[in-house]
Amino acid sequence: MSNPRVLSRITILLVCALLGVSVGAIIQIIRLSNRGPEFRSLAKIVAGDYASRDNITYQENLKPLYRAIIETLESPEMKRRALERVRAQQPELNEADVEIRVAQDMDNAMLYALATASEPKYARTYLDALLDEFISARMNQQEQAFTQRHQPLITELDDWQHQVEVAEKEVAKIRSEVADPKTPTPPGWLSRLNEEKEVQYRAEAARSRASAKVEQARQAFKAESDYITVQERATMASEDIEDWTLPIAVGVIVGGMVGSVTGMLMGFVLVRLTPPLLPPTA
Repeated sequence: MSNPRVLSRITILLVCALLGVSVGAIIQIIRLSNRGPEFRSLAKIVAGDYASRDNITYQENLKPLYRAIIETLESPEMKRRALERVRAQQPELNEADVEIRVAQDMDNAMLYALATASEPKYARTYLDALLDEFISARMNQQEQAFTQRHQPLITELDDWQHQVEVAEKEVAKIRSEVADPKTPTPPGWLSRLNEEKEVQYRAEAARSRASAKVEQARQAFKAESDYITVQERATMASEDIEDWTLPIAVGVIVGGMVGSVTGMLMGFVLVRLTPPLLPPTA
């Protein structure tokens, strides 16, 4: 290849690369300039045992739990429920699109939930609603799992509760009959009253024992369940001031790469299409 052709290809490559760099930087500047202000609110969630955070095996076992929490908080269903809660509790707020991101702190059993929106109050309110919906959903899941596992105990407690209510109604009925001046005092009312009160007393004692069993089972169930709680609710939203350096640098790099590739292709095509210069004849 002759030197003029090489020089032409290099010139085309440099021009296209410079154009690509300029265009990339301009596009990023325009994009950043047109963006409105964004506000962020942060909340902290504790998952797992903080005292065991240095145990490698324990951390590995908790990874599925962390993934499940993140997927749940970022799920469309949970966002929909949070939106409905905000609308119901504070309908006067101006709605705004909210971006939810959840990240895990690898040094401890902590998850950070970040809400970003154009309205600072809405970002904070929405994040709090999201946390409330998440905790409510988890409590419902825990209660369903507990009920399924300990259904006999719960049925026993319900049965004794029903017997107590029946006995209370019978006692109240006998007392109302005796207290009514329009009707004669029923014979044997005192013995009937004592019998029903004895039934009521025994049913209440049995109910107390059954309730203690259920509570003991519930505490054991909680102890073996994964510990999840909101350590810090949504903070007051602050404006996110983005540093333009990195986005513009990305635009320059991408634009320069695209321009360079374009310049290489254009140089190759143009040089191929240009006939070579013939040496002068004597």
